[in-house]
Amino acid sequence: MGGQGVESGFSLGSHPDLAGVPTVHASAGAPARQALWDLVASRQGSDPLAPVTVAVPSPYAGLSLRRELGRRRGLVNVRFLALGRIAELLGAPHLATTGRTPLTPARRTEAVRAVLQADPGPFASVASHRGTEEGLAATITELRRAPAGVLAALAQRGPRGRALLHFYRAYVELTADSYDDQDLALAASDAAPTAPPALAELGHVVVYLPRRLSTAEATLVRGLGAVGRATVVVAASGATAAPMAPPVADRVVSAPDPEDEVRAALRRLLARADAGASLSGMAILYPVREPYARLVPEILASAAVPWNGPSSTRLAESVAGRVLGQLVRLVDDDFARDAVADWLVSGPILDAEGRRVPGARWDLVSRTAGVVAGAHQWTDRLTHHRDQLRAAWTAARDGDDEPEWRLGRLEGDLEHTERLEAFITELVARAQPPASPSWAKFSAWCQTLLSRYLGGEGRRAGWPERELDAARRVDAALADLASLDDLGAGADLPRFRVALDVALDAPTAHVGRFGTGIFVGPLAAAVGAAFDTIVIVGGTEGSLPPRGQEDPFLPDAPD
Repeated sequence: MGGQGVESGFSLGSHPDLAGVPTVHASAGAPARQALWDLVASRQGSDPLAPVTVAVPSPYAGLSLRRELGRRRGLVNVRFLALGRIAELLGAPHLATTGRTPLTPARRTEAVRAVLQADPGPFASVASHRGTEEGLAATITELRRAPAGVLAALAQRGPRGRALLHFYRAYVELTADSYDDQDLALAASDAAPTAPPALAELGHVVVYLPRRLSTAEATLVRGLGAVGRATVVVAASGATAAPMAPPVADRVVSAPDPEDEVRAALRRLLARADAGASLSGMAILYPVREPYARLVPEILASAAVPWNGPSSTRLAESVAGRVLGQLVRLVDDDFARDAVADWLVSGPILDAEGRRVPGARWDLVSRTAGVVAGAHQWTDRLTHHRDQLRAAWTAARDGDDEPEWRLGRLEGDLEHTERLEAFITELVARAQPPASPSWAKFSAWCQTLLSRYLGGEGRRAGWPERELDAARRVDAALADLASLDDLGAGADLPRFRVALDVALDAPTAHVGRFGTGIFVGPLAAAVGAAFDTIVIVGGTEGSLPPRGQEDPFLPDAPD
């Protein structure tokens, strides 16, 4: 851009990872947001409809900027996207022509497990632990973002470093037919000089307050800059920047426990609201998830205070996730009565006629029948209980002095026992896992179970939108798991359950509408978003600022 048309409120400089890309340093006299709007106006100076895309540091920064844009006059055709989404728009069409498919979370997790199990090296004693797989997955993800020189240096780090380099290379080879976000960024950078249609729609890309960029992401921004399509906006830094006073809390509260702490925070915010401040300009942020991700929404809901933010619940806690998760474990639980009873009330379970089962009533029936566990015990004891009830009902019907209420109760108990008996017989058969295991067969088995016991989309019309969305995501997760057979690692029921647990550990959809009520979320989610009042809870020593943790696969000190 060369500085032409840029107002004097900010200056051009450089960014360590983005040499050669025009960079705007916001100063004390022109905060980053004003620098952004001035830059957008400059890019649209000769054409007010020229497209501009702002690459935001977080989804909530994009929502915050979009709300502010709506209050501004003269700025239109501005989009707010994550840099990864921009990379997808530019790079995915090219990668699709090569036959490569997106690398899904399930495929990534299973590929990591496969390379670890094939040759665990110095990690053989802990290779079967789920935590080891999760740690290795995180390390490989970091290595995917690192410069090539980091990989070259691993071999010099001793046995662990060499083993990690082996894992990384095996992982890359195993997932060669797929592409991840780093592949997308590199493909997008290669596509930029050819000016694909997607780039015309994006227009000029403004990278707003970028966080630490991966090597591929920096390559993409430099590629866009090389064709005059990118500018970076960063906060003031360096000798040329005007001094800016760091934000300082106006009050520090010490609380005896997290619940009192959150209630004190809420009282503070409500006092400001009574003085005229808007709830939409307030945020409660936390540096650690537990217990605040659950506790803050609970306290706000109990006080009838509207809020929005990332969901604290996981797919496993949704109706579809809960029903499926408990169902696939009934065989291992030997159909224990308590496990079956819990499952029957975990969601709107349907019987063979499509009626919702009376879980609480059937719990009482099975308890009265003396069921403890075991498929055969369910059959034998329910049959015996049914025969006893039928005999008692027949005797009551034929008697002259039996009251109608007792006859009606016996008839109801008999009906529920017969329904439960038929239901359990079918359940025992359906809950048996596939005889010849594969990822595709396990996935199809779960899809069939969900369809049978929760019904299809037509039976879910009365569900809340959040539960419908979660159910669709559970279906998508199962389809993802079904594609893992081509990795060649094989599947068994324990491994499938672990993979399913990982898939269902994803968060559910955003709660509420951004800008309606108090924003609640982790500190990282609020990067780039603007709030008038911010309360940070959970600021204990070691959590704020957070302390870095040594990578167990790549410790600071070499072997």
